[in-house]
Amino acid sequence: MAGAIDASAGAGAVRVDPYVVIDEGFRRLDVTGWAWLQLATGLAVIAAALALTVDRRATACAAIGAGAFGVLLTVALFAYQPVERVMSGLLATVAVWLLAGHLRATPRRRPGPPAGREVS
Repeated sequence: MAGAIDASAGAGAVRVDPYVVIDEGFRRLDVTGWAWLQLATGLAVIAAALALTVDRRATACAAIGAGAFGVLLTVALFAYQPVERVMSGLLATVAVWLLAGHLRATPRRRPGPPAGREVS
C-alpha cells in the first residue's frame, strides 16, 4: 500500500506545474525531480512486495531496503505532501519493522548434502 501511495502521488506531481510560494513575492519551487524519485520509489516498493511471494531472504532484504528508502523520502517530502507522506511513512515503517522481525525469526537455510550421497 505504501508503494501504491508513493507511485500515485509521484505520478500526480510529475504532471502538475511547480509549486509557487507567496511570501514577499513569488518563488517557484520545481519539485519535478523529487516527484520522479517518489514515483520510482513507489514502483520499487511495489516490485519488492510482489517479489516477497518467492519467500527468499534476499527478496526480504531488498524489500527492507526499498521500504527504508521510502521512509527517508517521506521525511524529505513531508512539507510538500503531508497527508500522503504520513500515510505512506506509517505503512512503510510498519512493513520494514515486520520484515525485519520475520528475518530475525527465520533461520538461515544451509544447503544439505546432495541427493543420493550420504554423509558419514
